[in-house]
Order: sequence, then C-alpha cells, then structure tokens
Amino acid sequence: MAEAHLDLSTKFYEHDVKGKHMAKACESMTQAMKNHRTEEFFQNVIGDLQLRVINLIQKSLIDKIDDQELLCTIYEMMFQRMHPKMRKLIKFIGSELHSVYYKLACEICDKNKNLEEGLKYLAQCKSIARKIGLQEVELIHIKYNEIKKQKKMKEKHKVAEEARKTIQEADQLFNSEQFLEALKAYKLTLKLARDKDPEIEARCHFKIAKVLTKRGKRQSDLEQARNHIVDFQIQCQMIKTKDKTLQQMLFDAVQILQQLQANLRCTYRAYQQQKGSLNSVKKDHKEQEPLFKPLKQSPRVIIEQLHQFSGKPVFELFQYMKATFKVKTEDIDLPDSKTAENSKIRKTILKFISIFHPDKQNQDDREFYSLAEEITKQFNQQLKLY
Repeated sequence: MAEAHLDLSTKFYEHDVKGKHMAKACESMTQAMKNHRTEEFFQNVIGDLQLRVINLIQKSLIDKIDDQELLCTIYEMMFQRMHPKMRKLIKFIGSELHSVYYKLACEICDKNKNLEEGLKYLAQCKSIARKIGLQEVELIHIKYNEIKKQKKMKEKHKVAEEARKTIQEADQLFNSEQFLEALKAYKLTLKLARDKDPEIEARCHFKIAKVLTKRGKRQSDLEQARNHIVDFQIQCQMIKTKDKTLQQMLFDAVQILQQLQANLRCTYRAYQQQKGSLNSVKKDHKEQEPLFKPLKQSPRVIIEQLHQFSGKPVFELFQYMKATFKVKTEDIDLPDSKTAENSKIRKTILKFISIFHPDKQNQDDREFYSLAEEITKQFNQQLKLY
C-alpha cells in the first residue's frame, strides 16, 4: 500500500495531492510495522521505503514548491503519521519542518503581519527540535525575542494611540470646566499611557494635579495633587525633546508645588496642635504619615548603608531597596541585569524615585525627610549612567 501511494505521488502535478499520497505512504508504513514487527522486515522493507520517501521529497517537494505554508502542511501530515522507529525519515522531515517553521516566522516578522502567528511557528520550531534531538540554533532565540519585541511595540503603539484620543477628550472636559469628568478621563488616560507614552503620562499627572488643586476639598486631595506634580517632574526626565507647552508646564509645576507644600505644612502643624482630634482625621490623612514606617533599622543606619552603593551597579541598589522596603516596592518588577535595555533600567530608577521623592514626604519629619533625600540622591546618580 505504501509503495502504491508513492507511485501515485509521482503521477500528479498538484503538489498538495503529491503531499497527501506521501503522507498516506507514511501511514501505511506505520501500519505495516505494527503488523510485521520483525527486525528483518524493518531493515529490508521499511528501510528502503524511507530512503525512497526522502528522495521523492527532495525531487518533488523541496525543489519544486516555493509556498512555505503548503510545505509546512505537507510535512506536518507526514510527521504525524510516522512510526517512532522510522528514525531516518523522522529526522529528515523533522529537520525540514524545523526549517520551514523558521522561514515562516521570519517572513511574518519582516512583513510585520500577525506576530502572534510568528511566535507560534517559533514555539513549534523549538518543539520539533526537542522531538528529533536537534540542537537548538541561537538564531531561533534571537528571532523569538525579536518578534516578541515587535509584538510588544505594536501593542504599545495601539494603546498609545488610544491614550492620545482620550487625553484630547479629557482636555475638552477640563476647558469646559467639567472637572469631575475631566479627572476621571485623565486617570483613565494615565492607566493607558503608563510605560507606553511618557509625554502623555506626564501631561496626565500635571492635569490631574491641576484639577485636584482647583476642586480638591480634603487634605488628601492636596497630597495627591502634590504627588502627581512630583511624578510629572520625574516623568519629564524620560522626554528628550520638550515642546513649548511642556516647558511651560514644567515652569508652572514649580510654582504649584511650592504653593501645595506651603499649604500642607500649615495643615500638618495645625493637626499636630489639635490634641485628641488626630484619631478622627487619620482615615482622611493617611498619606501625611511617613512613607517608611515601620522599619527594622533606623533611618540613620539606612543612610549609612546607602552610601556604600555609590559607584556600584544599580542592580545591587535595586535589590537592597526591595529587601529594605518590601511593602512600598512590591509593585516594582526588577529588570534582568543581563538582558535589560537602558530604557528599561531608566524607567525602573524613576519608579523608585517616584516612591521615595522627598517632595512627597512630610517635611516637618526631618529624620525621614533626610532618608528620602539620600535615597533620591543615590538613584539620581545612577540615572546619569542611563
């Protein structure tokens, strides 16, 4: 039966029909091996048929077909129908299938088509290599990472485009003094733009701060406004070219922050003087409490330890901060020290600065304020390297 299918495969012009007959030949050989399990039968009959299939594949498929997807389909049909003992044929078709998967992945990557499909082909590439005992080629890993990067960039651009639309809607609401709706729109845009578009992210921080400054009635509103202004200033460090609007925002941010800090200092002192009323206002003033309590070591000891990280790789400082301030840094994912790009490292540094920036602390609590200054100083030194 296998020989009959191989004979038929040479008589058809259509490549897909040839491939189907070759696949059926493999299936017939597998069935024959189940019925005739002697080593002699395998050596004399199946061994010769394997070589014949390999020759036919080379002449009728590899040399004739340019359509890699068609070749892939044919090879997959054949590979699925082979007996585990047909090692020559398994290795040959497996190697060809491995090559086709890689070519298809490259084609998708080069044309920037369905990148998810490209990743699927490379995953199959790795799988087939394991099945046939083929040593994985470094190019596969490089291409896999390249497609993943392209996919991430494509998704990033899509989300950034959506963020650009929503910030325009938010600006319209702000200009028409619909502040509550504008605040919701800016917060939504901030979620979309985070780690994807630094300029939109920065503008959102600034506008949220302005809305809270204008309309905020509670102490916590002023504290949130202050934090967003600080985050705006930090985020602007990610933007190389700043237009006139952004430059004006940076100028205004200094004045807004000074006014907010002055107002907050007054209210903090007023709360300290109101004995017995502290418990009733705790819920509304959580953010005024020091960012660092409770600590296993005193701020003075931590400051001395921080001095030791000057001139050392930033990854050591990352690890120290994660270990010392577990709760405050639990949302920060550390980049891989061996593979991370400078932009990723820079973003991570800015995230630490955003959390521990001294302008976000109660300036009357000098001990913790000094600690915040030292942490920010260490990270700013590292930032210059990236």
